[in-house]
Amino acid sequence: MGECVLDVGCGPRSWLRAVGARPVGLDLSDAAVRVFCRRDGTGVLARATALPFRTGGLDSVWCFGLLHHLPDAAAAAAVRELQRVTKPGGHAVVFDGTLPAPRDPRLAWLIRRLDRGGWMRTRAELAAVLDGAGTWEREPLRYSVLGLTGVLATWRRAA
Repeated sequence: MGECVLDVGCGPRSWLRAVGARPVGLDLSDAAVRVFCRRDGTGVLARATALPFRTGGLDSVWCFGLLHHLPDAAAAAAVRELQRVTKPGGHAVVFDGTLPAPRDPRLAWLIRRLDRGGWMRTRAELAAVLDGAGTWEREPLRYSVLGLTGVLATWRRAA
């Protein structure tokens, strides 16, 4: 039997499909969920701050680029929900963009300022949101030749 994987804030397509996973997609947009269902399978219309899954019911929960669309309190609530629905021995993974460091290219700053998310955070601010719900392993990443940066964070529920 395959793992039960959730992609929170998936939009119309899950990045997890590129690595062969068949996640359940969850998004707040009805249009995105409909497209997700046509392309990738099962989609759920719901908020990241109130996941409609039982506690400890999912093998892994993934969240790509969602937290900078949420104010601090909602982002922290979403992180707690990711953890709540992760089964013992399972893991949650978050990737989110961060504001560039002062020495980073100006183009990176411009791209971040134009982002639709209204709550782009520094690495320290994102760490505070994550660690408010327990200890997350965090790895800062530079993922673009344009100087874009982000943080990949993982959390494992004790078995």
